[in-house]
Amino acid sequence: MENIEDFIINSRVLLEAPENSNWVCNYEQIKGTLTIIIDPLAQNNQRIAGLKQFINSFNNENNNCSIKIKAQCDIIIICPIDHNKSNGTAIFEIVNRGAMLLWNLFNNIPLSRPTEIVNFGDSFLMQQGFTYIAFGWQTDLQLRPFLLKANIKIENNNNNLNNNNNLNNNNNLN
Repeated sequence: MENIEDFIINSRVLLEAPENSNWVCNYEQIKGTLTIIIDPLAQNNQRIAGLKQFINSFNNENNNCSIKIKAQCDIIIICPIDHNKSNGTAIFEIVNRGAMLLWNLFNNIPLSRPTEIVNFGDSFLMQQGFTYIAFGWQTDLQLRPFLLKANIKIENNNNNLNNNNNLNNNNNLN
């Protein structure tokens, strides 16, 4: 079973409603790191692509020791400051290649290369009071501050940690 081990807020930015906009209220952008623990032997995790092959390879190299997978994932939350004006609905996107595509789609923003600056487009989500949450999961992305990604570490029963390179060099989980 997956467990949330930690949530660290790295930054909070006030997104003020533009003058003459129809936003329900000002918004806040929260960027953080969510750390989750993945049990590679749990039944519900057996569908994760490449996990079984990775575990077999890891066990062969490390004398069948037990392991746990720790994922530190980038997360961004864009939400109304006044929770009473929220519509109570969150749109949750597990992003592909680090880019927030649903944000662009719902706010009528032409798809382009992601940038560090949040573009509001026609502000549909802010006008309707939605919360938007985007979660990075891929480990092999370029190091750019605007891409949401993950850092995977392997912990064995001797508490030795291995980083993304071992995953990418063996059988990548992505």
